Amino acid sequence: RITTKVHEVYDVILISTKALQQGEDYNYVNVLDGDILKRRRVMVALKNPDKYTWILEGLTDDQTVVFAN
Repeated sequence: RITTKVHEVYDVILISTKALQQGEDYNYVNVLDGDILKRRRVMVALKNPDKYTWILEGLTDDQTVVFAN
């Protein structure tokens, strides 16, 4: 017997989990706004600790996420 969980999520942005930061009570990522580095609060849909995180809110697909590898 095999049991599988399926997640159906629309309109998410996929980022490296390494880019996700933890604030006191929120998650955030650093993005470039021109030449300025800014913190953006994000809402996480699904997180794989070793690979990718799905972002539901807080980012747009034209923003550049910055993190140290």
